[in-house]
Amino acid sequence: MATGLNYSETLPFTTPLAKDNVLGDLISENGVALSSALITVLLASLYWQALPKPLPGIPYTRKSRWRFFGDALDFVKYTKDTGEGFRWFATKAAEIQSPIFQVFLAPFSKPVVIVADIQEVIDMATRRTREFDRGGFLTGWVGILFPEGTISMPSHDKFKDQRNIWSSTMTSQFLNSVSARTIHQHTSSLVKLWSTKTRLAEGRPFEVSNDLKQVTFDMVPAISLPFFPIQERIWTAATGDDLGLITCRIRAATATANIADDGNQDKMVEFPNPSDLPEIVDACETLVDFLKSMRGSVWLAATKAWILMTPSWRKAWRIKEEVMLQLIETSHRKQGEAQCAMDEVFKRSAQFGAKGRKSSSHREMIDETFAYIIGAQQPLAQSQRIGKTKNHG
Repeated sequence: MATGLNYSETLPFTTPLAKDNVLGDLISENGVALSSALITVLLASLYWQALPKPLPGIPYTRKSRWRFFGDALDFVKYTKDTGEGFRWFATKAAEIQSPIFQVFLAPFSKPVVIVADIQEVIDMATRRTREFDRGGFLTGWVGILFPEGTISMPSHDKFKDQRNIWSSTMTSQFLNSVSARTIHQHTSSLVKLWSTKTRLAEGRPFEVSNDLKQVTFDMVPAISLPFFPIQERIWTAATGDDLGLITCRIRAATATANIADDGNQDKMVEFPNPSDLPEIVDACETLVDFLKSMRGSVWLAATKAWILMTPSWRKAWRIKEEVMLQLIETSHRKQGEAQCAMDEVFKRSAQFGAKGRKSSSHREMIDETFAYIIGAQQPLAQSQRIGKTKNHG
């Protein structure tokens, strides 16, 4: 029987689609809440993992225990203010009042234990070398420049073989026959430069710091000095190549037509710096500047990754690699008596190879050589400064 009613218009009801929408909204809201909770837990867990984890029984700065970067920000500030990062550790020893303490220098990293007792340090470095290897802080820092150098290695078999190959360059015979001759030659050039400047300055003072820097850069390819005073081992290398930096400075000084004289005999004469220096000089300075910038890094690994991508680093690294490879190939082709440390290393490396032991690769040769060139400049320049007299006017 027809009723004439349109049920779709007169009977109210809830469709299945509407029910699904309500359920979907509930699920969506719960999903957002659950996701937020999971993200919060994850971030809290990461933060907890990043916080310093002190070693029990060793003193440390209490407030640094609950800071994300630990002691790193204090270290960075001190380094930027003073330019002497390693001295910060001495200040921490005085602050904590303990000859042994721990510091936290990066998130997600183990503490660094510092021993500030000289007798204990001597004992560890001379009598207990099998018990203590070198720490990763220094090697992680300098490893960007010397990836296959001994300074960047733990004390495994490769380190020992490589050290033995290079040890012959520290014998008295080699130092007397090769190193002394090169030092005399370049010191004589330095005296000639200063004689020229003294004549042109006519009794007035002039700056010599850059001259010392240049002559040590010229000297270091044929002598041997420690890379860092805190390391007991010596990394040496030599190229036998004369960059002629002092000759460039003599040429620049003598090319000066007139030196302004206002009648003040105490006013310092400024001689121009040479503009025709080899590319390797600027490349080395660029690489060292990057290395210095890493001293104040809060996160060493991240800073290293950023540096490796910068165009200036890549250019300087390429120049250094090309020059060093050229010098290595030249030395490798030589025959007869060693004329430089690199020649000596190739001879000893060949002896190692004949005995079935691993000889030095070009990569290792580059890194050991460059470690020496960079590290030898400052101690050699300091020793030469002892011999000069400062004019106080």
